[in-house]
Amino acid sequence: MPLLQNSARGVCLDIGPGSGQWLYLFARANNSEITKIYGVEPNVGMHAELRANAVKAGLGEVYEVIGCGAQELGTKGGMGVGSVDTIITVQCLCSIPTPERIIKELYPLLKPGGKWLVYEHIRTKYQGDFVAHWQRAINTVWPHFFNGCDITRPTDEWLLQAGEWEEVNLRSGAGEGKYDTVPHTIGTLTKRNECTI
Repeated sequence: MPLLQNSARGVCLDIGPGSGQWLYLFARANNSEITKIYGVEPNVGMHAELRANAVKAGLGEVYEVIGCGAQELGTKGGMGVGSVDTIITVQCLCSIPTPERIIKELYPLLKPGGKWLVYEHIRTKYQGDFVAHWQRAINTVWPHFFNGCDITRPTDEWLLQAGEWEEVNLRSGAGEGKYDTVPHTIGTLTKRNECTI
């Protein structure tokens, strides 16, 4: 995922990192501009492996695990409005409860000019044809095998509607075609510099 690699800067929120399988994307050796990463992971059973993977990626000194869900960041995480330079969501918004609400709650935490890095499952754009029906059929069993992951959420649309963006650079996942039934969106959204929070 070169589009995300080395894109994080400053104070980062890593939402739902699980065991940290994607932390190599933000490896310290390749990106010295990260000053702090808060890994927001409610599953305490993942914390030991998450910390170990942070160390492997050279992030041990800057990576702090916060044991709460994204919806609790204001109360348990101590995050304030405009306190974050980068928000990272990698295949987590497909499985968290109330993702649309959480996206709207995360947006104000991002500083003006801050970036939201995203790699997420999304609902197919072809709602009127066979692909949409097939995607919904797959989604009847998919969540049971992949920790509640819902591949039919319009996450890209929710992100666009979260607030004012100066720049949006979202595209389809690598190698995904027009008729892919498990499509992704990948890229960055940059918060407008002069916007109301």
